[in-house]
This record gives sequence, structure tokens and C-alpha cells, in this order.
Amino acid sequence: MVKLLTLEPLSSGFLKVVRAVVDYQRSDGGRSGPHPLECVKRPPAAVMIPYDPRRDELILVRQFRIGAYMEDSSRGWALEFPAGLCDQESDPMQTARRELLEETGYQAISVEPVMTFLVNPGFVSERIHLFLTIIDAEHPVALGGGLEHEQEDIQTLRVTYDEALAMVADGRMDGGPPILALQWLTLNRARIRAEAAALHE
Repeated sequence: MVKLLTLEPLSSGFLKVVRAVVDYQRSDGGRSGPHPLECVKRPPAAVMIPYDPRRDELILVRQFRIGAYMEDSSRGWALEFPAGLCDQESDPMQTARRELLEETGYQAISVEPVMTFLVNPGFVSERIHLFLTIIDAEHPVALGGGLEHEQEDIQTLRVTYDEALAMVADGRMDGGPPILALQWLTLNRARIRAEAAALHE
């Protein structure tokens, strides 16, 4: 049982930060008493695994990330899977289809929900919805690269599954969501490729 005693906004920019004072039941049965905590409030987001099972290829995106730069100023550009925040008009699957096209130029042939997870429940409320998006890597339908009015500068990379694993192994791709996504793909890759092969027999 958690009691929210006070909730104070600290920042209302792109990132909305609040300070909450809570009183919760401790594991020993007692109460915590007033306990101040800060949280970054974020809407849900969709992350896509753009995968061509016939060619065993993936589409990655590369863009500047301030978090990566602040952690190591010699870096800043992150290799990731395409992703986007869900707005009030779009559910996570609609967001996945839209952001895949905007960022990579690929149209999803099919979309399979994979899982949902919290990015960092210690201080961020964002829940990620992970999707497998089947694509034809040979045939993008648009340029991709993101939206100019959102100041997006996104480079797309077409890589093999083995190349993507090597990027994780050597640290070139070190974000949590893409690592988790590749682990899921590793566990399900044989099934996905078999299903794609059966469709083309």
C-alpha cells in the first residue's frame, strides 16, 4: 500500500520531472514515513526490430544521443533500433508502423508484439513496447532519416544478424533496449525464419 502525500513539478520541458513524497509499507510490515523521490514522467514508447528473415538482415539507426555524450564526451552517436514516443492519438502498434517508416523508410509487412518493459523503474516512468517488424530489406519505400521539423538526423544501417551481434559484443551498440531486442531475436530467430520460408514455398 502506497500513499502519495505530495506531488511537485520540477521541470515541464521535454522531460517532465516531478518530486513525489510517498509513504509505503516496508517489507518488515512497518511504514516508510514521508519519503521524497524524483521521477522523470514519460509517455510509453515503441521500439521496433526491423528484420528481414529471408536475408537474415536488420535495419539499425544511428543518431546523436545526449545521454551517451554526457556519459562519455568522446562519443554521442548511438546505434539503436528505430523507436518513437506514443502520442495521444496513436497506440503502440500504430506508433511502431509510423516511426519505422519515418526513421528507416521501410514499410512493415507484419508487426508482432514482443514484450513490454520499464526502462528504469528507479526514476523513469517510461514503458517500452517492443515489436518485431518484418520487412523486405531490398525494398525501402521512402528515404527515412526522421522528420526535419523535429530536428531529427537519422542514418540507417543495413546489417546482417551476425554483424548486429558483433556490435553488441564489441560495445558499438550498448543501449539496453537494442541489447534486449537482440536477445529476444536470438531466442526466436529459428522460428521466425522457418515461418518466413514456409510462406514462400
